Order: sequence, then C-alpha cells, then structure tokens
Amino acid sequence: MIEMGLRAKIVFVVCVALVAGARSDRNPVGPKFTVEPSGKVQFYNSTGAVVTCAASGVPLPTMSWIKQDGTPVQEVPELLQIRPDASLIFAPFRPEDFRQDIHSATYRCTASNSVGIIGSRDVNIRAGKHITRYFTRLFCDAQCAQYIYSSLVL
Repeated sequence: MIEMGLRAKIVFVVCVALVAGARSDRNPVGPKFTVEPSGKVQFYNSTGAVVTCAASGVPLPTMSWIKQDGTPVQEVPELLQIRPDASLIFAPFRPEDFRQDIHSATYRCTASNSVGIIGSRDVNIRAGKHITRYFTRLFCDAQCAQYIYSSLVL
C-alpha cells in the first residue's frame, strides 16, 4: 500500500513536469536581444576587447556571429575566440600579428530559435597599435641637456 502511494507521487511529479514543458512549447517566443553589441568597437592591440551579445526567447535562442559577407565567424587561435555565452573575445596581440580580416572588420550577432532569427546592427571592429610616448634625455655634455620626443610601439 505504501509502495503504491510512492508510485502515484512519482507519476504525479512526472506529469506536472511534462505539462509544464508542454506549456512552454505551446507559447513560443521569437528571439529578442537583451544585450545588443555597440555599432563601433575600437581597442588597442595591447588591450584586446570583449564584444557581448545575448538574447531571450522560448525556446532559448542559439547565438552565433557572422561576418559582413554572411559567413560564420571562425575562431583564430590566440587572436579571436567565441565564448559559450556568445561573447567575441579579441585577445591582445603583437602589432605584427594584426590581421585586417579580424581586427578591421564588420561582424553581426545572430539569435535564432524555432520561431525565427534576428541579427544585430553591424559591429565595426577597429584595432590599433598602442603607442606609448615618452621623453628620452640625451646629455650633450656636462652643461647642456637636450630632450627628444620618442615613440615606442608596444
């Protein structure tokens, strides 16, 4: 008799879970951005950048990034990663590792589910060289000193 009561409780819990799941499928909601990336992202090669994008919907949307020509963004080791939360990570890089197709390009975030697909505004990425300015003191002799302006590219 006690065993029958336990089975009934388990069946009831399973039924409630199934009904709750069915309800969410009966009222699907198309994707809507909760975080849309900025239209322009500028950063230095020495700092890198993170570009976030998030969306809600029922069922939960699948997030992805595409290039201006519509091709999917591919990760590039040590330069560009896509986090599980759909953030684009532009890692700090040496000036000689600059790639125009990555660091001076246009991207778009997309969110899709069974209801539809949406695309963010164009995200123009521009990475620049970080230049540190400093003064170097040159000694002419014991009585005169001259300063010159120098630039160092990091």
